[in-house]
Amino acid sequence: MKSTLGRLLMLLGGMAWVAACGDSSGENDMTGGAPGSGGHAGGDGSAGASGIAGQGGAHGPGGGGTAGLAGAAGDGGVAGSGGAGGAPGTGGIGGVAGVAAAGAAGAAGQPGPFRSEPPWRHPFHHESFWNTPVGSGAVYVPTDASRHTSTFSGSGFNLNYNNWTDPIYLATDADPLMEIEKRANLPSGWSELGNDETGGTSGQGAFEGRYTGVRIPADATWQSTSNTDRKVIVVQPEVTLQRYDASNELISTQTYPAGTLSIEMHKFYRVTGGTKILTTNLSYSDLRGHGMGYGAIASGVSMSQGYVRRWEIDAALDGDHTAIRHALKLGLPNSKLQVGQIWPASYQDGDAASSYSGQNPMGTMMVLDRDTNIDELAYSGSSEAQRLQKAFAWTLQNFGGYVLIRAGSGPITLGVEATPPHLGGTLMTAVRTGLTDVVFSHLRIVSNSHDVGALSPDRSPVDPSLIAGGGTRNEAIRPLPIDPDGPWL
Repeated sequence: MKSTLGRLLMLLGGMAWVAACGDSSGENDMTGGAPGSGGHAGGDGSAGASGIAGQGGAHGPGGGGTAGLAGAAGDGGVAGSGGAGGAPGTGGIGGVAGVAAAGAAGAAGQPGPFRSEPPWRHPFHHESFWNTPVGSGAVYVPTDASRHTSTFSGSGFNLNYNNWTDPIYLATDADPLMEIEKRANLPSGWSELGNDETGGTSGQGAFEGRYTGVRIPADATWQSTSNTDRKVIVVQPEVTLQRYDASNELISTQTYPAGTLSIEMHKFYRVTGGTKILTTNLSYSDLRGHGMGYGAIASGVSMSQGYVRRWEIDAALDGDHTAIRHALKLGLPNSKLQVGQIWPASYQDGDAASSYSGQNPMGTMMVLDRDTNIDELAYSGSSEAQRLQKAFAWTLQNFGGYVLIRAGSGPITLGVEATPPHLGGTLMTAVRTGLTDVVFSHLRIVSNSHDVGALSPDRSPVDPSLIAGGGTRNEAIRPLPIDPDGPWL
């Protein structure tokens, strides 16, 4: 199948400025000048101009100009100043001075500048756990503790890049509208179908819900015929998502701007006929949010972040070892997982009670020791492999990784976006080897990463300063905020 090419629009910004002016017109015969008009509202924080003083009449007293109206608050920034009172009229008794009114306080402005990458390329709020650098308060499990030794001894890294990791597709208005049904089980024979094949519905499991109003490209599919997870992520154009529950009752209808909604599917299955997709785990994520709540992976967080994106790989290969500025999604085998998830995870595998036998709950954070000098590590392989090894090392030290999936039988698993065309196996094998031989021994388990205090309804901490161990952190590397006004594609 051919891959879908991502499109990226440049973000444009604009600024308005509104000028204000006073008005006066003195008249003859005992009448004072007209009141000076007040300053208009400050546009984008510009101050309202002062009113011009009234002018006295030629005979008799000139009435003082009344006070200019206060400039209304702009969209953040400086409040408009009040208009000045009228000066005494000329030609007669002086007019009474108008009283200047105070301008209203300006509303708080939006932070800026904004993130250059749109949410579909770098998802989620800048204060989400995904985008929060490791804090100075992170406490490590002692290296002589059984939890540390049982987790790391005799192990290493696995690096998924074309199998058991997730492709992400960018849909357009030209792609077909599809209905996606969540079923308890896929139809009979599903595991025998390749990723470019469709099938019938005989033997499908009980209906558990559905989405309508979403677009899925014809070439969107899971990767590698040996991948029974069959996970697929599709970022939407502007759509109106309708969600139905297991009783087929409509539970929500919401319109999302282009580039802000991802549809996450686990066990992706196309039904012959072209209008329906089946899946056993179905979720959605607003890419401007915190990436928590309910996702289509075992830990319950969003599937749309945590692996290294292809554009980040390209930037690292070009020499920017700081390109991966978010936490990584880590996978552990049953032998290293412990029953009872911790924040940020909200779930664990359904068979956890009978399968997990280790000491790390779903949600555990791991980092590269803060005392490791990554510039002095002896990376191996080609220059390209060494650049990627250093990029992974930098990210693990500065953002860390969270155990959010079950994976493999021994190593700790990292993932790279699997959207085709896939990265070369020779390069990725060399990267994995170097990470295991050079970086792995510097990994540490953070024991207090889940101590984040009270949670908001979306499960993000009320106090985001407590994320990733709390304390001080390198704020200069935190991703910038997402522009609240878009565009997001």
